[in-house]
Amino acid sequence: MPIKNLRIKEVLEIEEDSALTAFAETREKTFIETKALKHSEVW
Repeated sequence: MPIKNLRIKEVLEIEEDSALTAFAETREKTFIETKALKHSEVW
């Protein structure tokens, strides 16, 4: 794989990680444990 493509892939992975981190932080702030489904309710 050419170095240029590897760098682009690394940048895209960093961007993805950043977006997922922001999403997770928002979810953590709005999470209400009493409203969450239990494992047995999901499966």
